[in-house]
Amino acid sequence: MAVETARDKIKLSQIVGQKQEILTVDGDVIINDVKPDVLKVINTNGTICLCKKEALNGKVKLEGCVNTYIIYLADDETGSIRTINTRYIKRDFVTMRTGGASTEGFSSRWQIMKDHLRAMKANGVYSNFFILSLRYPYKIYELFYSKIRKR
Repeated sequence: MAVETARDKIKLSQIVGQKQEILTVDGDVIINDVKPDVLKVINTNGTICLCKKEALNGKVKLEGCVNTYIIYLADDETGSIRTINTRYIKRDFVTMRTGGASTEGFSSRWQIMKDHLRAMKANGVYSNFFILSLRYPYKIYELFYSKIRKR
């Protein structure tokens, strides 16, 4: 019984483009009160962790964080060497409170709702007035909770 075999060369990967870009990430590290303050930074090291990679219209979108490791000389009586591990995540962690010009009356809240819907539609995110209005029960709770807490 004869077996016929065929041998072909297959190219598994091919670089079609390459670009290197330097991105500066600037931020402050707040040291916990348990550790002494920094007198002098001895060494720093960082690694990039990519959690999402996506190709969009000829571009590559990368999302992730930067893990840093800092060795420093402590500002204490012994002059000890300490370390800090931090993680920088480029995201906004802000909760807007009520009471500004944008939440002044019904017409400004209606305008905000229309702006949110327009932005979501432009970015391909489904939403409607009902879904967006679900945040108002939370805002009412927030208002009452802040009044009770002040007492």
